Amino acid sequence: MTSRVYVLAQFKPKVGKEAELFEILKALEPDSYREEGCIQYMLTRQIDHPSASRNEYPIVFNEIWEDADCWAAHGRRKQIQHFF
Repeated sequence: MTSRVYVLAQFKPKVGKEAELFEILKALEPDSYREEGCIQYMLTRQIDHPSASRNEYPIVFNEIWEDADCWAAHGRRKQIQHFF
């Protein structure tokens, strides 16, 4: 059994702020990939397509961490805490 942690962190931007929020979150990617135990840390956004249902959370981080300790350490990082 794997100890990996799979995370979908969803974000609901304020009206008219989706592009700005996306850029702020995108800036978190490079340093997160350097963290111990980070396997994947990819920011995605919803697209307009007939087969895609849109919801209130159009921006999502798709994360994979080696284990819960690595994920918890990521949450304690100053840059992440500053964002929240």
